[in-house]
Amino acid sequence: MNYESSKKLSDVRFKRLVGVERITFEKMLEILTVAYQAKHSKGGRKPKMSLEDILMATLQYLREYRTYEQIAADFGVHESNLIRRSHWVEETLVQNGFTIGKREIKDTDTLIIDATEVKIQRPKKQKLNYSGKKKIHASKAQVIVTGQGRILFLDVQLNYCHDMKLFRTSRRNLSKAQEILADSGYQGLTKLYPQAKTPIKSSKLHPLTKEEKSYNRALSSRRIKVENVFSKFKVFKIFSTTYRNRKKRFGLRMNLIAGIINFEG
Repeated sequence: MNYESSKKLSDVRFKRLVGVERITFEKMLEILTVAYQAKHSKGGRKPKMSLEDILMATLQYLREYRTYEQIAADFGVHESNLIRRSHWVEETLVQNGFTIGKREIKDTDTLIIDATEVKIQRPKKQKLNYSGKKKIHASKAQVIVTGQGRILFLDVQLNYCHDMKLFRTSRRNLSKAQEILADSGYQGLTKLYPQAKTPIKSSKLHPLTKEEKSYNRALSSRRIKVENVFSKFKVFKIFSTTYRNRKKRFGLRMNLIAGIINFEG
């Protein structure tokens, strides 16, 4: 689907097919136009595709995760041409604001932490990327969001590791937060931050009481914001199916999607 065809779509259908709202698309196009004019101010060969179609093809790649060859055939260009243009789009958008903005943690903030796995193809060094729990090879991404669902921090780990280890290696200082919510993968977080809350775990000798079960349910209902954020990431099939690309652009693409989520708020 090219840009001209997308004009006939309703706003709801545009969002479902492209992955972003129409106003987000227009903002992205504005950034790319300024960057392109600055880059080619002294002239140069014009691309075969318009900026609108280049952006549309890039978003289709992230949203649908078809091969570049398939998308290039739809737009009537060579695969290498589309790859080069799409990489420029991703880098330009991240450099010009479509990433996680800097914001100081306030003493009234409730922060929610969680991590998710992204399945990858079997690598050469299998042990570094193997998840025994999920029985897959995976990379991990950790997000820290506010109680309103805005992403404050994104940490990417290309090799698989435990949630708590990822948090320790990220070295995020959350001491100013009023409250920190996390799941059972972050057991031990309360030793670092007294204001942290994690689920109460049961054992064979000590089953949970009704009050403890109620506490865990209430905590889960408050943590739903971070799960909603992950669902928005997984709308883009590049992160909900097996990631086929090289790892060096994994973090950049994660940051781009995080910027889109924050922009659409």
